[in-house]
Amino acid sequence: MTRSRFAYYAARAVIGFTRAVPDLVWALLFVTAVGLGPFPGGLALGVHSVGMLGRLFAETIEQMDMAPIHALELTGARRIQVFSHGIIPSILPSLLGITLYRPDENIRSSLVLGFVGAGGIGFQLLTAMNLFQYQEVSLFLIIVFVIVLGAERISAELRERLS
Repeated sequence: MTRSRFAYYAARAVIGFTRAVPDLVWALLFVTAVGLGPFPGGLALGVHSVGMLGRLFAETIEQMDMAPIHALELTGARRIQVFSHGIIPSILPSLLGITLYRPDENIRSSLVLGFVGAGGIGFQLLTAMNLFQYQEVSLFLIIVFVIVLGAERISAELRERLS
């Protein structure tokens, strides 16, 4: 939507770079940079999510119907009015759906990131597996299952309220 070609290509480059590097590699880089624990895992998920959300947002914006935008521009609406009355209402439902899906994805990814020392329940699960404590492994898997179900339920309720 920007008129600046430089801003467009710069944003696309940042989005492409953060998306091209898998979250597991980001976690390894951040574990090396800041040490073990949940902080590098959060950084890895945050950086990778910026890339994924940026790409999906950009695709949604580029695929939107431009007829209402052109109609607003023809009536003499200012750019902020075009944005608030034309762009936002047409893409908001899609952006909210994408945004609500990403935390669900991050919950599952955080389990794997814990295996490389990025903390969290994944690290606890790996430790229990290495010590052959299968009852504890089962407990951690049940906890992850409950967390994913809870996140899915919260996401469904938020979608219902926003519709």
